[in-house]
Amino acid sequence: MRLVRAHTLAHNNAVYGVAFAPDGKTLATASLDNQVKLWRLADGTLERVLKGHGDGVAGVGYLADGRLVSASLDKSLRVWRTDGTLQRTLPGHAEYLTCVAVEPEGGGIVSGGFDRQIRLWNADADAQVAAFAGGEATVQCVAWRGDARVFAGAGDDNSIRWFDATERAVLRTVPAHAAAVEALAFDRQRRLISGGADGRLKIWSAEGTAVTEVDALTARVKCLAVHPTGEVLAVGGSDGVVRVWKLGAGLSEPIAEPAHRNTLYGVAFSPDGTWLAAASFDRSISVWRWEMSAS
Repeated sequence: MRLVRAHTLAHNNAVYGVAFAPDGKTLATASLDNQVKLWRLADGTLERVLKGHGDGVAGVGYLADGRLVSASLDKSLRVWRTDGTLQRTLPGHAEYLTCVAVEPEGGGIVSGGFDRQIRLWNADADAQVAAFAGGEATVQCVAWRGDARVFAGAGDDNSIRWFDATERAVLRTVPAHAAAVEALAFDRQRRLISGGADGRLKIWSAEGTAVTEVDALTARVKCLAVHPTGEVLAVGGSDGVVRVWKLGAGLSEPIAEPAHRNTLYGVAFSPDGTWLAAASFDRSISVWRWEMSAS
C-alpha cells in the first residue's frame, strides 16, 4: 500500500477539516479564514467558495444526499444545498464549535464545542433534536457509528461517551486517555477508535472495553479516518505526518508520509477509497491517490 501525491491546495488561514462528497468527485475543506472551499478532485481546481460564517470553520461533513454541513467558531452550523446555496443555519451552541459529524445515511448531525455540550440535529429541521452534557470540559471530537444508531463524543475531560441516537440517551461513559481525547472514528466492526493528546491510539469494543492500545508515534493525535474497506486507519497528529496503519484485530505496520510543516487537524478517505486528504494548521491541504494493492 502507498500514497501518491496528487494535489496541494490552500486557504488563507489554518485548515481544520476535510470531507469528500458522496460521488467522490469533490473535496470540501474548512478553514479559520471563515470559508469552506469546494475542489474538483480530478485536477485540483477550486470550484466554489462558501461564505457566510462569521468566524473560522472548524469542520465539514457531507450528508448522503450531497448536502454539506459546516460547523463554525461563530457558534452555528450551516446546511448547504448541492448547488452551494445556504439551506439553513442552526444556532444553539453557546460557545465555539469544535467538531461535527454527519449520519452515514440520512440527515442526522452531531456537534460539540466549548460549551461542553453535544447536540443532535436533523438537517431538515430548524431546531436541535436533543442536547447532552459532553463532560466537564470542551468537547473536541464526535463520530457516528455506521448503523447510525450510536454516536460518540469526547474531549478535554479525557473520557469518551457513547449515545443512543434513537432513544436520545447516554449509553456509557468511560475514562479513556491520560490526556484529552482529540479524535474518534468507528470502524466497520462497530468498534470505536480513539486518539489522544497522550500520543496513544486505542480500540474500544462495542461494549466500551479497551481491546487494543498502541503508541501513535506522534505526541498528539488530532484526527482519524477509517478506509471504506475497514482495512486501514489514517492518523494525523502534531508532527504533520500522516500515518496509515493496518487495521485488524489491532493496529500494526504503519506507513508514514511526511506531509505538512504543522499539526494535522483533519484526514478523510473518499467513499470509493481511492483518495486520501489531510488538512493542516499550515494553511494547506494534501491530496493523495491511495493504492491498497501496491507493496
